[in-house]
Amino acid sequence: MQRCHFVRFLTLVFLFWGTAPLLADEIHHKKAKKTSRFFMDVEISRITYSTVYFKYMDSGMRRAGAQEEKLSNIKEIVFTYKPSSYMRAEEDERRGMYKDAIKYYEKALKERKAAAWVSQYCYYNIAQCYLRMGKRAEAMKSFQALLKKESDSRFYGEAYTAMARIHVSLGDTAAAMSALDTLIATAGRTELADEWGYQAKLEKAGFLENQSKTGPALKLYQGVASDSGSSYPGISRMAKLGEARCLQKEGKASQSRTILKQVLQAAGSEEMEVLAGAYNGIGGYHVSQGEWKDALLAYLRVVTLYEGVQSQMPEALFNSAKCFHVLSDQEGNPEWRKRAVSLYGRLKAQYGGSPYARMNYKK
Repeated sequence: MQRCHFVRFLTLVFLFWGTAPLLADEIHHKKAKKTSRFFMDVEISRITYSTVYFKYMDSGMRRAGAQEEKLSNIKEIVFTYKPSSYMRAEEDERRGMYKDAIKYYEKALKERKAAAWVSQYCYYNIAQCYLRMGKRAEAMKSFQALLKKESDSRFYGEAYTAMARIHVSLGDTAAAMSALDTLIATAGRTELADEWGYQAKLEKAGFLENQSKTGPALKLYQGVASDSGSSYPGISRMAKLGEARCLQKEGKASQSRTILKQVLQAAGSEEMEVLAGAYNGIGGYHVSQGEWKDALLAYLRVVTLYEGVQSQMPEALFNSAKCFHVLSDQEGNPEWRKRAVSLYGRLKAQYGGSPYARMNYKK
């Protein structure tokens, strides 16, 4: 699923004046003029899911004390200064050295306990490193530690969503649903962005769909598609993809195809996950009609154009192999059978943990 963020963070080099680093961070406002809302000389003290807290570095303005700005109003935050251990951890993480990254994030936690933005970013990044190492239980503990320390963390939505996915991977669907319901409720009664409520409902619908509870899933997808349409069109289109899948499973192929075509027309070129999902859906429609060549073209479009969309690639690889296998039997083309074997081999090699890698494309 498409993940949305309100703030992106740039790693900058240390700037020295004599021997002391300049500690000024930057807050870039979304809408207002640079002269009035472009804070280039501040010190970020804390970030929650709703608010950024800071002080001005200028001695005169600093007398005004702690300041705050809604996170929803902010386009970008630049942390000019980061603890040395934190920077080392980021570098190790970028290089895929997750064990070393965790060690330095843990060291950074001890170096600047007072800097809440540092601590919550450390906990969150530690959890991400554990996930990339396949250590789900350890990742869960780090997310829990984050939320215990910062109950209104800037990563509140990401943490609950990730914990729900971990619960599902461990077979605890009830715990996953509970985590998502908590996220949905928080988005409904606090200043946590509505986006996270919609995202949680998308996740919940997906879990229901995977449990073959098509009716409840369809209803939830339709609600998200309708409610998020004007504010979060990308989320709305993801929900429409789920709606189309459910309709296809209920035997309403024509309705499904109509929705998929609407999604393809509306999605921007940057919405690669949406586009890949839509073409996989179109492929499914053609399979249901016995139109194997048209299905193959749709699936191959995903394979060739959206290789980076890992959420959609296993389905596209498996079904491309299936289409080639069926067509090789129908038209007696041995080369197509070889293509089927090749695509399935790629699926096994690159996405061996996917359910599609355990399915038989020859059936």
